[in-house]
Amino acid sequence: MASFLAHFTFKKKAPKAIKEIRKFAQKAMGTTDVRIDVKVNKQIWSRGIRSVPRRVAVTREYTINLHKRLHGCTFKKKAPKAIKEIRKFAQKAMGTTDVRIDVKRYSQCPKASTVRIARKRNEEEDAKEEFYSLVTVAEVPPEGLKGLGTKVIDDAD
Repeated sequence: MASFLAHFTFKKKAPKAIKEIRKFAQKAMGTTDVRIDVKVNKQIWSRGIRSVPRRVAVTREYTINLHKRLHGCTFKKKAPKAIKEIRKFAQKAMGTTDVRIDVKRYSQCPKASTVRIARKRNEEEDAKEEFYSLVTVAEVPPEGLKGLGTKVIDDAD
């Protein structure tokens, strides 16, 4: 497999690896319907390309600069505007329009906030989308938010 993928560019390795695994499984098992497990899919995509495909459940921790998004907003409108901005950020980051936010934490708006956004499979039968995003406040490390970027969190955490 490694020699087969050696001549492909970095961004094309994961899709090619998935296709090769699927082709191998179809030939070995004698079936046309082959589904790859989520853990295997995540492991392949973590080595072959930076972002996991949008049809896979994943959890990430982001640091959002709310100060630049709420600049010039009056005090009474800051919390609702912060929730709208976080919803917009989660839609862009996770690629889902259904975003659910833990709103009890946003009575006062800090300049920056660390949030954990999880893309989860929708269990409702009449849902419009297959996935939804769940936004919760993550714990701030004792050294502060400076230098924090995006972290991918395992589902076991």
